[in-house]
Amino acid sequence: MNKKQTENKIAESFAAARPDVFDNVAAQCPDRVPAKTRKSNVTGWKFATCALALVLVIAVVLGGVGYSTTKGALNDLQASIGGGKVTASVTLDVNPSVAIRLNDNMRVVSVDALNLDGKKIIGNMDFGGAQLEVTVNALIGSMLRNGKLSEEANSVLVSVESSSQNIYEELSKAVSDQIAVILNESNIQAGVVSQWLSDTSDTSSLAEQYGISAGKAQLINKIMQSAPAGKYTVEQLVSLKINDLNLILDGLDMPQDDLVQNGSASDSKYAGRDAAITAALDIVKAGLTQNDVQRLTCKMDFDDGRMVYEVEFVYDQREYEVEINAADGTVLSVESEMQNVRPDQTELDEEQIKDKAFNAAGVPSADRDAIDVTVKRERDDGVTEYELKFSYNGKYYEFEIDGYGNVRSASQKEIGGEYNSELTREQIQSKILEAVVKDRRFASVTLSTTYEWEIEMDVERGRQVYEAEFKWGRYEFDCTLDAASGSVTFEAEIDD
Repeated sequence: MNKKQTENKIAESFAAARPDVFDNVAAQCPDRVPAKTRKSNVTGWKFATCALALVLVIAVVLGGVGYSTTKGALNDLQASIGGGKVTASVTLDVNPSVAIRLNDNMRVVSVDALNLDGKKIIGNMDFGGAQLEVTVNALIGSMLRNGKLSEEANSVLVSVESSSQNIYEELSKAVSDQIAVILNESNIQAGVVSQWLSDTSDTSSLAEQYGISAGKAQLINKIMQSAPAGKYTVEQLVSLKINDLNLILDGLDMPQDDLVQNGSASDSKYAGRDAAITAALDIVKAGLTQNDVQRLTCKMDFDDGRMVYEVEFVYDQREYEVEINAADGTVLSVESEMQNVRPDQTELDEEQIKDKAFNAAGVPSADRDAIDVTVKRERDDGVTEYELKFSYNGKYYEFEIDGYGNVRSASQKEIGGEYNSELTREQIQSKILEAVVKDRRFASVTLSTTYEWEIEMDVERGRQVYEAEFKWGRYEFDCTLDAASGSVTFEAEIDD
């Protein structure tokens, strides 16, 4: 193969199989740098010669297409600056995890894949002897090309392992800044988290047990330590990608020296903070705006196996905590606590309380009379408390509202398949007793011989059901009626 063919082969292989770092490297090199100004530490990257950087890029290409340089001048050059004892490492975690091993001169000894995605990102690239800057450019470029980094997933965890704090600080800042520049060139605002990796038994055992990098294991341990006891399990956090862990970090009060955050994690694949706030305000009162409330905050968290927004605010003498499903923006729960009660307030009647619930659920006035609402009422600390349950438009709602019309808690669930929210109390009793008398032990049960009926609507596994309790003689019955199928299950036991 002649010289021209060799050059063409290098160009073709580089374009087809390598991240597009050639232009970046060339652009970052000054026109001329005297040899005496070259430094071996991490802060000297910008002063490396253009020729040396381009030689290293070509070396990566030649290694990938099978060229042998074992005895050539290029191999001798790499041997003089690369190889040797590993004195520091930089791990990049997204979902792909790769570790860059460095020698005393901050040259790359090797790049190791820590999971299967990491192997795909490295491909056939050989970084031995390369500058760290060139290596980070290539790896981040590959993650972008493979869709591992995007506007929806903009977070990178940078974990530096070194015996020197100075080296950690220089490496973490330089790599974090470089990642931010690379992503910015793709119109992505980076969210980079940096940490000093400590070799502890807890971190090592966690990484080995779950097959994750030591960097991700240490981050999970830090989240577990900073969060309230029992809030998360290790298994839950291990399953999350770095971007979701970074979103959780934003809501935790963590010591500044433990982690350094550069930029914010993206939540663009979720409903969004604005939508979550709007949903939280509307469930308390339709049309409520941010200008109507005080101390409004919104943060992301992980709860019950899913990412959620936690919205908190104060409105009309009450503190509210509303949990929003991050995936679709629906309200999962509402909790509130009264700050104080104004002496001039008077309690509302039951119909006004129902209207409060209908307003929060967005039920039009024309549809309200046709909805069967289960209402329970009790007194607590001198204030009437209402519990309301009803179904509307394929959803099941539960509200707790005090006598002054303040929503203390609220939840809604999707009802799968057909549902029937118009069954009357008499219809429910009739369907349940039809099933009960089929049991020969209770063949003589009639409505007139039963007493202390309690009936509630609920949703189980996405299906609307009626749950009923009643007594007959010495027996107490616990029954469930499926609103769609009409099937009834029940248990009966002697009431002591």
